[in-house]
Amino acid sequence: MGSTDRGSFVRDTIVATVLLACLYGLAYGIQFRLLQIPGYILIVGFGTVGGAVGPEVLFPLLLGIYLVFLGAVGAAAVRVVRRWIPEDRVAGWRRGVAGSLGVMGGLSAVLAVGALFSTQIDAVVTTGAVALIFLGLAGWFAGLFSVSTAGN
Repeated sequence: MGSTDRGSFVRDTIVATVLLACLYGLAYGIQFRLLQIPGYILIVGFGTVGGAVGPEVLFPLLLGIYLVFLGAVGAAAVRVVRRWIPEDRVAGWRRGVAGSLGVMGGLSAVLAVGALFSTQIDAVVTTGAVALIFLGLAGWFAGLFSVSTAGN
């Protein structure tokens, strides 16, 4: 991994982590329920991982580590996806955004599958739809496809 590769990985991790932290903040800062869903998905994901890992005093630190870890996972996923794209046709910051949205889509899909085995069909539909939206946005930000708005 060269220095420019390392630098882009760090940049993608930072962008992804900041976006994940903002999505987490939506759960508390916005009173519109649809915008709170990503934050709740992060909370549920953290509850399964970090809830059993320590005292409540360490919650902010563990949550920060969790978000940075997810940001790094997103940056690594984008690095793998970039191999499928023939040329680098998207801005660098978009890869970080794509990584965080991909992580959110994957986490939502896992929660949807987990809810599938319960009697909560609304949770399956909601988290499944959110997963599809996030994964679609991640693909667009990564440059896997484009949306043309001009009629030809």
